[in-house]
Amino acid sequence: MGAEFTFQDSDLFRHGDNLVISGAFTGHIADRRVSEIPDDATGKGTHVLGRIAYKLWSDRVSSVQIGGSFARILTVGGAEPGLAGGVSLEDRPEIRIVGDPLVSTRSLPAKGGALWGLEAAANFGSLYFGGELYRFGLDRDTECSGCIDAADPDFSGWYVEGSWILSGEAKVYQPSAMNNGMATFTNPRVARPFPLDGWGAWEIAARYSDLDLNWSPGTADAPCGGASAGCVRGGDQQIWTFGLNWYLSDSVRLLFDVLFVDVDKLDSSGIQIGQAFSVVGTRLQFTN
Repeated sequence: MGAEFTFQDSDLFRHGDNLVISGAFTGHIADRRVSEIPDDATGKGTHVLGRIAYKLWSDRVSSVQIGGSFARILTVGGAEPGLAGGVSLEDRPEIRIVGDPLVSTRSLPAKGGALWGLEAAANFGSLYFGGELYRFGLDRDTECSGCIDAADPDFSGWYVEGSWILSGEAKVYQPSAMNNGMATFTNPRVARPFPLDGWGAWEIAARYSDLDLNWSPGTADAPCGGASAGCVRGGDQQIWTFGLNWYLSDSVRLLFDVLFVDVDKLDSSGIQIGQAFSVVGTRLQFTN
């Protein structure tokens, strides 16, 4: 159950601008008829979250936008009286080759948590640049049975990316949408679709991301302890991505990506269990 509000308006303060303000409250899962949904923390937490984005300049082809977002865990569900509710932060690599996350805090006893983020994106003709920075924090539960009296952990993640459409088209700015894809840059409008008029649109892209789920991790070959009591060894995942995108038309896209993934992670005894590997992937997408 939940409620969401959104305000969006263009040309509000100056010609060519666009402002989006959105917020939401989410609560318990209302429908328990689906037996696969467990009656645990995934269904009983309550949260508030929101985003503000402002396109501050545009000449109808190029645009510059800045923004920010926040979220707050109000309650953590699923815990019995006297026991801690669990919150975990984790992610898989940016191409889904396996089901298990390579970096994860696992379940941490927590009473709540929060995040804030900053975003920026711009296109100048056929060039596009974007990036986001996030900080995550958990309110550690220190009073439950078996909990550790330690400071609240915090984590971070960020990325920067850029692309160049070789055939000259520009990404399209989407001020509003029927979903939460508003105030974003979408695919270009292909000038010469394949195979009727030409070879479509071609784009080269690059991205670097860093997700750090370590907090006071201590040193290698040693367990957590002393000044690092209550440490979190979730791992640090760094990824370089290089891509070639072929837009055959406004509705069909073929992607080729090469990823170089480097995970630095210590286990509970301080042994390095990270990994480094590369991935080549392709994807064919259709839309209407």
